[in-house]
Amino acid sequence: MNALAADWLPMANEAEIPVGKASLVRRQRQELLIFHTESGWTCYDNTCPHAGAPIFADHFDGETVTCMYHGLRFRASDGGCADCPGWDLEPYPVKVEEGKVWIGFPPAPTG
Repeated sequence: MNALAADWLPMANEAEIPVGKASLVRRQRQELLIFHTESGWTCYDNTCPHAGAPIFADHFDGETVTCMYHGLRFRASDGGCADCPGWDLEPYPVKVEEGKVWIGFPPAPTG
């Protein structure tokens, strides 16, 4: 994922995701997980890199989220897999402004 996002979209209300919680949001057919931890906000594609299964926000313990299909654990801080290094969740940039959680998306293809 390119770290330079061209399209920033408000995807959640800040007040709806307290510290230690996560939220599943959708943009068209894409699902994203937004995490709010003591150290800040992160966002990742809601797809386990192991088998493409979805990961659910309600399996978040405040630090790691567990894929319910095979038990792999992913850190909210960096998206890294605690069980299989190198199997990282795909990150999206996050910023919080005026009570909204904004997610950065790559530019839409032109032409």
